[in-house]
Amino acid sequence: MICNKCLKEFSSKSYLKKHIEKCKGIFKEISDEDENINLIIYDLENNKIDFDLKHLNYDFIHKLVTINEMDAFEYFIHKLFENKNNQMIKKRNLKDKYTEIYIGSNKWLNKLNLEIYDNIISSISETMLLYINDFSINYNKKQIENLQEFLEIMKNNGKSCDNKLLYKDKYKETKRMLKKLFNSFL
Repeated sequence: MICNKCLKEFSSKSYLKKHIEKCKGIFKEISDEDENINLIIYDLENNKIDFDLKHLNYDFIHKLVTINEMDAFEYFIHKLFENKNNQMIKKRNLKDKYTEIYIGSNKWLNKLNLEIYDNIISSISETMLLYINDFSINYNKKQIENLQEFLEIMKNNGKSCDNKLLYKDKYKETKRMLKKLFNSFL
């Protein structure tokens, strides 16, 4: 049983019936406590996210290029979402098939996890690649190249250019980590 307003799934008609009485639909308003936050928008048309990086500084790049690639990626993700403006994704229940994304005009949209997590990881990878390319001039070229290669693979759903699945476990681990992180934004 699926609610036709918000697309949530229920195990019985009785649960669905109770839910429909209260359901406000797919869109949810931002609460008053979020007034001072300028959330960035999840661009549905292009499946892209332009993150706010103003809170990151030059010292941050040093940490990224001196630790292994996966740790650097996870660290970047956590630092990226420390900025409240980047918290435009909410996961109400870790077992739920849907995640809320901010689409602008004080509206949130429930989207299937399958539709958005690959795009989120790709956008984060792309953002990190651009950030590293802008600030990594004074660092070890081999470390930078390894990190860039890793990010290109993560950007392509854990696959290399020749479509070999190289980081399957790390990619799945990143998805799980993001779901937990987005669940903490409530």
